[in-house]
Amino acid sequence: MIGNNLYFMNDTARGVMEIQKWLRTVSRTYPQIPSVFIDGIYGPETRSAIKAFQKLVGLPVTGITDSATFAILFSTYLDLLIPDSELIGLRDILSLISNPISSGEQSDTVYHIQAVLRNIAVLDNNLMVELTGIYDKETEEAIKLLQRLFGRNDDGIVTADLLRDIIRLNTRIME
Repeated sequence: MIGNNLYFMNDTARGVMEIQKWLRTVSRTYPQIPSVFIDGIYGPETRSAIKAFQKLVGLPVTGITDSATFAILFSTYLDLLIPDSELIGLRDILSLISNPISSGEQSDTVYHIQAVLRNIAVLDNNLMVELTGIYDKETEEAIKLLQRLFGRNDDGIVTADLLRDIIRLNTRIME
């Protein structure tokens, strides 16, 4: 299921295809990870690739894409897909968000979130925010808009799950 970032056999094809795409990209750099066919089926081939990835990065080898596997696989995929000079802190954001971000916070993380919002503003001009590093009302409204688009509660709080969805959307726009 995409919502909780756990992928098992026979899960939604769209979510499984994303993971397979990430695995395929990662396997080009790390030959110990078998290349997978992108078919949307979480079968033995995908499970084997996930196990190899988990072993490579020191996670428990289960073959299940749990939250930790999901986050590290996605971060690794981004590292390979986007040169460090263009990463604008996305990798740091994924590893940094252990506490939700909400109105009034001022940090580099908020600045990077605002940069991503500006990038995806091609979808809706209301996502175009100023780069201040301050989680102000304008940033909160943009986050609430994205939460509604993702079918989430629009409380304006940036959680790790929401941030992964935002970064995934940003990656699709950049493709």
